[in-house]
Amino acid sequence: MDSTQRFTEDNEYIGYEVDFWVMDILQSLSSDVARNIQAQIEDNYLDLKKVNGWSQYIGGVVKGKNPYFFEIEFLNEIGTVPIFLDIQPIDVDTYLDYITNKQALKTYE
Repeated sequence: MDSTQRFTEDNEYIGYEVDFWVMDILQSLSSDVARNIQAQIEDNYLDLKKVNGWSQYIGGVVKGKNPYFFEIEFLNEIGTVPIFLDIQPIDVDTYLDYITNKQALKTYE
């Protein structure tokens, strides 16, 4: 089978897709960090900019004694739901660049 497996939430109020690769990465993280990232995605997916034909990146942080800085690659085209493609750890300077460029997830902690 050549297609990429994706997961869509069964909840009718959640309108986004998560690629298998993202699920795999979340499972490799501690449960607290993974849950926090999932919550940030749910809290912010409606505010993501729509751009046709290009993937985009947004930065985020899981706050705590040892903060976890990350970036998420996603597609968010007009007429479709956002698709989250990848998550990668980043350093604090890269995260601050995302904040400066207003491309950081809003946290509600």
